[in-house]
Amino acid sequence: MKKIVMIVLMTFLLAGVSEGTQTKITVRAKARDGKFIGSTMAGALVIIKDSETGEILAKGFTTGGTGNTQKIMLEPVRRGVTVTDDSAAKFETTIDLSEPKFVTIEIFAPYGQIVLRCG
Repeated sequence: MKKIVMIVLMTFLLAGVSEGTQTKITVRAKARDGKFIGSTMAGALVIIKDSETGEILAKGFTTGGTGNTQKIMLEPVRRGVTVTDDSAAKFETTIDLSEPKFVTIEIFAPYGQIVLRCG
């Protein structure tokens, strides 16, 4: 099992808005030198936390396929070219934010190996 942690600043222009802004977040977990971790491996557990308070803002599993092999493994990597397509596994959520904040994204993967060890 591998834990990956990323700290991301979510910024938004909220000029004069006191209520929250619905912010869509998509997280994908890609194995090192491999494909995306999805349903066939029981997904990757994604936990999104407020970096200052530790509050869990969202959590769930990546679902979907491993992605397009041609696009991921064989096409040369160029700036601005994405290696994902609609088949690549992902975790999607919407968070209601009233101000910009730092978030920490923790990913535990592959989750299928964790479940097998415990069972």
